[in-house]
Amino acid sequence: MTGSIGQVIAGGTAGEATASADLLVSVDGVSKRFCRSLKRSLWYGMQDVVGELLPGARRRSAAVQGEIGLREGEFWASKDISFELRRGECLGLIGHNGAGKTTLLRMINGLIVPDTGKIQVRGRVGALIALGAGFNPILSGRENIYVYGAVLGLTKREIDERIDEIIAFSELEEFIDSPVQSYSSGMAVRLGFAVATAMDPDVLILDEVLAVGDVAFVIKSLNRVRQMAARAAVILVSHNMQSIASFCNRVILMEHGRVAMDTRSIGEAVDQYGQMVKNKASLSGPGGMVVRELVLDAPEMKQFEGLPQITQGSEGRLKIVFELDSRVERCHLIPCIADETSYSLISFPWMDSDGKEMEFGPGVHEVTVPLGPLEMNPGNYSFVVVALDCKTLTCITRYQGLHPFRVRVSGARMGKLTRRIRIEPTWVRSEALGGAIRPQ
Repeated sequence: MTGSIGQVIAGGTAGEATASADLLVSVDGVSKRFCRSLKRSLWYGMQDVVGELLPGARRRSAAVQGEIGLREGEFWASKDISFELRRGECLGLIGHNGAGKTTLLRMINGLIVPDTGKIQVRGRVGALIALGAGFNPILSGRENIYVYGAVLGLTKREIDERIDEIIAFSELEEFIDSPVQSYSSGMAVRLGFAVATAMDPDVLILDEVLAVGDVAFVIKSLNRVRQMAARAAVILVSHNMQSIASFCNRVILMEHGRVAMDTRSIGEAVDQYGQMVKNKASLSGPGGMVVRELVLDAPEMKQFEGLPQITQGSEGRLKIVFELDSRVERCHLIPCIADETSYSLISFPWMDSDGKEMEFGPGVHEVTVPLGPLEMNPGNYSFVVVALDCKTLTCITRYQGLHPFRVRVSGARMGKLTRRIRIEPTWVRSEALGGAIRPQ
């Protein structure tokens, strides 16, 4: 975690000055390369240092102009990235692991220097890029607060005024005077997030750190981000598309170090990201059940890049052919729909006419059932099929990643599911602003 104070450029009209003051992050044609070999990396690093100190020793004049190519063993971690971020904006950075998101954040935060391009950051920066980044493990939590505050340019008096708020938010009162090296990863995130946000930064950078920690603290942290978004520029890296849809008004999708999409249509970016996720089927459990066939049928289903694609809200129908061997006396079979992380969103327990869960014995069974409207938000999904022993309710066999498919819809909504509700005029009573406003 580091802080940076930029310079304000004077001049121009009042409107231009306001717009300039609101522009907090400017990234122009930024690229960064790394080397796969440690020895070569050290040698190239020496060459680059000499080239900076002695311009005549630079490899070629094109390097001065930013036209730098790759040397043996090198690759582009980030390549030709440009964007601007203003106060009040929340930018989501998404992409697969290794897409270059963290490298870009480290350049913006000043931890590493780009090989080409230019980065300008105005105002104070609060960044939480890695667990405990910027903390001295030997110092206590309280001492690290003062160290980080000093890096941000705050005086001891200013830190004294805010330290109680920071400690209270982190909920680490009992451990604040213990060495940070004794903290768990969740505790380090609590303290880091509390410090990064309590210093009122102009630019807040968060790199997937909120994935660690208990649910209550994550909710509190996200509420803090929501409050700050009005007065700061926020860059949020997350693989949780619901967080991206909830907080971001702009998304950059990165792929192999490059910008694959830069859009304010969050749903379009989330949908494109879902297309990058590759599904793999897997099997677990002691065995006893084999899925022979699983087919999803829905109206107007189409093939898109090798995957069946359905429209959100389509009425689905599922056919399963499965076999239970002689080891299974009686079992329940429960199919589920899971997202790209294999988290089960909807389960479909099968009930008989008396309302009891159906039981199956040894043999081959074929079942075709309606699933109702499939109301998942855009993304990639697949089926999970679980066989449970009727007596012990333990898992006999679990299949996941079966019959992957995509859901297509324009726009992104909060939550994993979206159910559109038609409101009748008689259901609405509004006394302010002249009543409810109907679409024209």
